[in-house]
Amino acid sequence: MNLLGNVSYAVPTLHSMFGIPTPEGSYPHHPSFTASAGTDEAHEEAVITGKGLALLGWDMMTNNELYSSAKSQWEGQIPASGELK
Repeated sequence: MNLLGNVSYAVPTLHSMFGIPTPEGSYPHHPSFTASAGTDEAHEEAVITGKGLALLGWDMMTNNELYSSAKSQWEGQIPASGELK
């Protein structure tokens, strides 16, 4: 399991993703995707996503009711033994 997977058994986590404009048939680790990731459009999407994640993090740190709700939902999804269902 990856690091995020391991951390997600200890605390609520978010594994976010976002799209960038790519040519038809492009996929991660392909040269065409690499070229697309270096464009201004891709950087704009990354900044927008980063700002949203920062605001979500701030909300989780400053709004106890929101964090408690998220943690409660998370606790209902993680098996007590740490084993996958």
